[in-house]
Amino acid sequence: ENICFEVMGEALPQMNRNIDWPGSYQGCVFRAHFSSLAPGDLQQAMHNLVHPDINQSHSVDCRQEIDLRLGCAFSRLLTQYFRKHFGAQLTEAILGAGGGGGRGRAVQVTYGPCQFPTLWFCVKRHCDIEAFVPTPYWTLSADIDFGGQTLTCGRSGGEFWAQEEADAKVAGIRSVGNATLQSVRTWRSRLDRPLPLNTVAMLRMASEELRIGPGQAMHLAEQLYLEGALSYPRTETDKYPEAFDLQGTVRTLSNASAPFAGAAGNLLRTGLTPPRGDGVDVG
Repeated sequence: ENICFEVMGEALPQMNRNIDWPGSYQGCVFRAHFSSLAPGDLQQAMHNLVHPDINQSHSVDCRQEIDLRLGCAFSRLLTQYFRKHFGAQLTEAILGAGGGGGRGRAVQVTYGPCQFPTLWFCVKRHCDIEAFVPTPYWTLSADIDFGGQTLTCGRSGGEFWAQEEADAKVAGIRSVGNATLQSVRTWRSRLDRPLPLNTVAMLRMASEELRIGPGQAMHLAEQLYLEGALSYPRTETDKYPEAFDLQGTVRTLSNASAPFAGAAGNLLRTGLTPPRGDGVDVG
């Protein structure tokens, strides 16, 4: 919305204002809201034009000014503190890295309201990994012939933390030829359909499931967005909009050249279940 008002600030003075369009902003502007480039979403947006929201734009301006003021204040505080207490070490580090200057008072330490807390998470995770001391453990499992089928059983108590205890248990089991089934317990599990991925969840899944880094994941997501296969990938929303064209999205994914075309086509043939209605829509 803030970009919308930036564009209007440049465009409105150059526009022909002789025609006053009823219901428009300043007589000549309508706003189309859409989160994907799919034809259905674009047509829906054009049929439901609204006013640009100046309050949202002002909130962005406010946040930018707060970020700037915080960044300047904390950058000055950190720079003065590190120059006073760690000037020699910082100078040595700069010279060792091939940097110029050579004087500790030339060092600048900058603060970003978003970047600095994120850096703390990265440093903490690095320190946790460096300080981690692995502890050896032993697991116990047995393959049992049960009515012509092989049943793999595990120890209900979990891992052994002492090798002597594990060896003693294995020796005791090997001395027994048969096993007795004492009880049977059954249960049913329910796995809810996933919510739409916001940016953080998308990057996490790309890393964990596909081993793709955040930069490459965002590049691929933006390319898919431009092809109309994804909604806008930079978002905190994890709720489907009311007008979300699920049928059209799956139809796009069923393109014959796509590796998942068979699965998408099968969904179209068997019918689609409405998406989950929970989650948060932040616009």
